[in-house]
This record gives sequence, structure tokens and C-alpha cells, in this order.
Amino acid sequence: MKNILLLGASRSGKTTFSRMLREQYPIYQIICSDSIRGAYKRTINKDANLTSHEVGETDEYRNFIREVFNRFIKYNADLKYILDTVDILPQHIPLFNQEDLIILVFGYPKATDEEIVKIQRKNDTENDWTFDLSDKEIWSFAV
Repeated sequence: MKNILLLGASRSGKTTFSRMLREQYPIYQIICSDSIRGAYKRTINKDANLTSHEVGETDEYRNFIREVFNRFIKYNADLKYILDTVDILPQHIPLFNQEDLIILVFGYPKATDEEIVKIQRKNDTENDWTFDLSDKEIWSFAV
């Protein structure tokens, strides 16, 4: 079994897929970067005037999440991990040790702008970082 990196657009099925894998293969532990980003913003990056989403776009945070993931793997070798993240983009894959890693990229390859926004809005709650974004901003994050 290998560790898994699930990356891609919001609401593209990453969390649903990671939960399905976890149910089928209990050895997997899910690491959701949304929770880590929130903790990072409230502690390490608390003095910066950045939104949660803006924190997720910084190289400093991407390096942090990579290091968290790598340390889970290194110090808990008897378990396997799924990193579910919207913060890592395909161009950041080389940051990760890919020796024991399956990488899956989720998105909306054939969806129109309107469909992307509709998918996002369908499940948005007040707790989601996307809740207060305009339709144009939501679309820009999904591209």
C-alpha cells in the first residue's frame, strides 16, 4: 500500500473519495489540509492579515503542509496516509517524495463556468472558506 496525495479543486470529490478509501482500507488515515490550514493561520501565521484561502496559497504554508505529511509518513510507518488538499497544485508535486506516493488530481475538466459555481454553491455552508466569495472568485479557484 502506498500513501496518497489527493489534490484539486474544491468540491471535486477529494474528501468523498478519501472517505471511501478509508472505509475500504482502514490502514489509511486522512489528513485534511483545511484543518491544518486553519490551525496554521491561528497560530504560526496569526499576525499576518491573510484570509484562510490566502494562507493556503503561500509557499511557506505549502512547505509546511508537505513537511507535516512527510513527518506523518516517516514517524508512523505502520500506517498509510491520504492527504486531501486544495492547497497543493500540480506544479507543487515535485515538492513531495514520490517514492511511496500515489498522486490523484481532481477537477472539472468539462464543466462550464456556471456549472463549476453551481457545484460549489450546492454544498457551501457558512463554515466554508468559499461561502462569502463571489461567483467569479469561486470559478477562478476551480480553474
